[in-house]
Amino acid sequence: MNPRAPFALAPAVLVLAVCMQLSSAAAAPPEAVMAQGAANGHAAAASGAKNSDVAPPDADSPRATWQHFSKACRDGHFDEASKWLDLPKHSAQADGPRLAMELDAVLRRYTSLDDDDFSARSEGDAADNLGPGIEQIARISQPSAQGNETVKLVRKADETGARWLFSRTTVRSIGGWYLTLEDRWIRPHLPQSFLREGPLDILIWQWAAFAVGVPALLGLARACALAILALGRRVFYRIFGSGAHMPSMLAPLQLLLAGASGSMLLRFLALDPVSYKFSRGALLSSIELAVLWGASRSVDLVVDRARDTPLGHLPLFEAGLLPLVTKMTKLGLIIVAAILSLANLGYQVGSLLAGLGIGGLAFALAAQKTVENLFGAAAIGLDQPFRIGDPVNIDGVKGVVEGVGIRSTRIRTEGRSVVAMPNAKVAEMRIENFAQRDRFFLHATLPIPLAYLGKLAKLLDSLDDVIESHPNRIGDGHAATVSRIGATGFEIDIKGYFTADDALAFERLRHHVFLKVVAVLADARIELTPAGGVFRLEGSFDKISGQEAP
Repeated sequence: MNPRAPFALAPAVLVLAVCMQLSSAAAAPPEAVMAQGAANGHAAAASGAKNSDVAPPDADSPRATWQHFSKACRDGHFDEASKWLDLPKHSAQADGPRLAMELDAVLRRYTSLDDDDFSARSEGDAADNLGPGIEQIARISQPSAQGNETVKLVRKADETGARWLFSRTTVRSIGGWYLTLEDRWIRPHLPQSFLREGPLDILIWQWAAFAVGVPALLGLARACALAILALGRRVFYRIFGSGAHMPSMLAPLQLLLAGASGSMLLRFLALDPVSYKFSRGALLSSIELAVLWGASRSVDLVVDRARDTPLGHLPLFEAGLLPLVTKMTKLGLIIVAAILSLANLGYQVGSLLAGLGIGGLAFALAAQKTVENLFGAAAIGLDQPFRIGDPVNIDGVKGVVEGVGIRSTRIRTEGRSVVAMPNAKVAEMRIENFAQRDRFFLHATLPIPLAYLGKLAKLLDSLDDVIESHPNRIGDGHAATVSRIGATGFEIDIKGYFTADDALAFERLRHHVFLKVVAVLADARIELTPAGGVFRLEGSFDKISGQEAP
C-alpha cells in the first residue's frame, strides 16, 4: 500500500466533514448551543403533541410561517421573508430584508430548526404554558445587546386575517445576535446569490470557501512542514547520529498542521450546529490520525534503538520477533485511531466496544485457527526456540528462519524455496536449532573387505592419528573403531567432535579430514568393498544441519 494513500484522502475528509450529515444519535447538536422547541422546559408530552401532527399544517399556523420564511431565505428573497417579521411601525423599508437576512444567519448559526419544531395548528401549542398567541421556538446561546435569548412567534391579526410572525422583541434582538456571528464581516460584501442555500443546507459562499480554502490550507501546511523538518533533521542527526535513519514525517506533519489550522479557522464559516459539530469532529480526527500516523512511522526507529537498551534483552526481542512486534504495534495504533475518530464524530464508542466484544467472541470462534497461530507466535517469542536467521530442522523441514508472522513461520530451504508453517503447529513440533550447538560431530563408515583383515590394526592406528592430531578435535579416546564384521568384510566407524565457527567452516574441516582418510587408505593399498561404494555419512553436514542423523 502506498504510504501516502491516507494523506491523499485528507482534502476529501475536510470537505466531506461539512457535506455529510450524521444520524440523529451521532449529530445531535450540543445542549449548550441551542434548545429547540419548548425552550422553557415544558413537558415531553406537549412536545410529543407537536410532532404527532400528521395532517397538513393550517395556513395560519406557526409551522406555515416557518415554512414561508425559511423558503424565502433559501431562495435569497429576503424582501419576501421580511413579511413574516413583526417590524416596528416606523422601520425603514430597507430594514425588513436586512433583518430577515440577519435573522436567517442567526438561526442557521445557533439552531437546527425544522418543521417538526413548530405547531401545525392555528392556535399554536396550548400546552407550552406561554399563553395564547405566543410560541417560543428556540434559545440563542449568545444573548443580544438587549439581554433577550429567546426566539418567539406571536399571532397577529390585521385586515387580511390572522397569522404568526416573529415577535417584535425577537426583531429588536436580531442586531445584537448578528454582532456575535463570526462571518458578519463578509456577508455585506457577498453577492446575493452567494447567500443562498446550497446542498446539505450549507450556503453557497461556505461551499466556495471550502473549495478555495482547503487546497490553500494544505499547501501552506506543506510549506510549514518542510521548514519544520529541515530544522528537525539537524536535531535528529545530532541526537541519534548521522547513521540513523529518520522516518518520513512530511505527510503526517502536513496533515497535523492542516487539521490544527482548520480547527481554528472553522468557526469563521459560521456553520450550523450539526455541520459544525461534524466538521470539527472530522478535523480533530485528522489531527489524531496524523499523530498516530507519525507514531506508526516512528515504531521502526524506536524498536531499533531499543536493541541497545535493557529492553533489547526481553524474550520477544531476543527471539528475533521484532517484525511481529512492530506489526502488532502498528495494528494497535490503527485500532486506536479508528476508535478516536468514531468518538469525535459523535458515535457512542462505549456501546460500539460492547458490540465489538460480542462480535469479537463470534469472530474468535470463526477464526479459531488464526487466533491459535497468533498465540503460537507469542509462545515462540517467549520460549525462544530459535531466532530470525537461525538454521533449524522443524519436523523434517531444514532451512534458515526468515521471519515469524502473525499466522506462520517462514523457512528458507537450501533449494531457495520458502516453506510457511503455521505458528500453532510450530510451537508443538520438534524443533532442532543448529545455531545453538557448541561443537560439530563427524561420523563416517568405511566398508573394508575381509581380505584386508591383516592390515586392520595398523589401519585403525593411522585413522586415529588423522582424527586425534587435528587441532580442532575435542575429547579423548579412539576415533576409529570396528563397528561390524560380516562374512565378506567389516566396517570401521570414524567418530569425533570438532569446534568450528559455523557449518560452512565445518564443511571445510570435514573435507580436509576425509582427504587425509583417503590418503591413509591409499598408502595401505586398501580398496573399499563394492557394496559400500563410497563413504556412508550418517551425520551429513551442510550449512543448515548439525546433528547425527538417526
